[in-house]
Amino acid sequence: MYRKAFCFCLALFGVVSGIYDNGIIASQGQYPFIVSIQTKALGEELHVCTGAIINERWVVTSAQCLYNYPETIVAGLIYIDDETDSNKQIVNIEKTIKYPKFDSDGNGHNDIALIKVTEAFQFNDVVQPVKLPETGAQGSGNADIVGYSYNLFHNYHHLVYRPALPIIGIDRCNELIKIFEDSMYHQLYADKDSNICVLDYAYGNNCNGDLGEPLYQNGTLLGLASFWVMPCFEHGAPDVFTNVAYFVEWINQVSDKR
Repeated sequence: MYRKAFCFCLALFGVVSGIYDNGIIASQGQYPFIVSIQTKALGEELHVCTGAIINERWVVTSAQCLYNYPETIVAGLIYIDDETDSNKQIVNIEKTIKYPKFDSDGNGHNDIALIKVTEAFQFNDVVQPVKLPETGAQGSGNADIVGYSYNLFHNYHHLVYRPALPIIGIDRCNELIKIFEDSMYHQLYADKDSNICVLDYAYGNNCNGDLGEPLYQNGTLLGLASFWVMPCFEHGAPDVFTNVAYFVEWINQVSDKR
């Protein structure tokens, strides 16, 4: 069955209980399009998902992220909890728009959403939009996964990346899902049009709290973290991303007109 019912609790588990480091700490300005999507819980603003800036007023992320009722977007930070960083930009969310055919009750396909913020991002060396792929482009080669990881020992989120991960075909991806996936989630499968898959042998696959993490290649946003096999952190297990190229026309239509 699909993980909708567990999304909010699992995201908070990743924040409150802690997830071990899962990548290399990024340098300031290395991935200037990355944002932390946050909600208020336990009396604090908590990171629940990652997203990518596509223009001055819009962020793209996973549609599942919206189950966490996000309220604010934070840009410009390597360490989310660093209150002294002058690069921090905090903006409120004006509205959220899920892709109309998002499969919220089945297998999570078409897992993409746009978030409009109330104030424009101020672009500089550490806050910039990401380039979108060409409509229908086919991802190949290697790509980076970028997102905020929780450090259990130091009690903060930092921006990390997992570099040069191989993109694999959908058929191979689904073969691996069947091998690794817990039978509880046997309905999960990657769609040949709307998904893109990668393998990570060094750090293991994604885990709770990684929704919306960008898959990035040579300046271009290829994907957004959508689902993964359970248990997570399995070396050689696939990560499944929303294939942004499949949705570029919709992204442009919504973000240009509203």
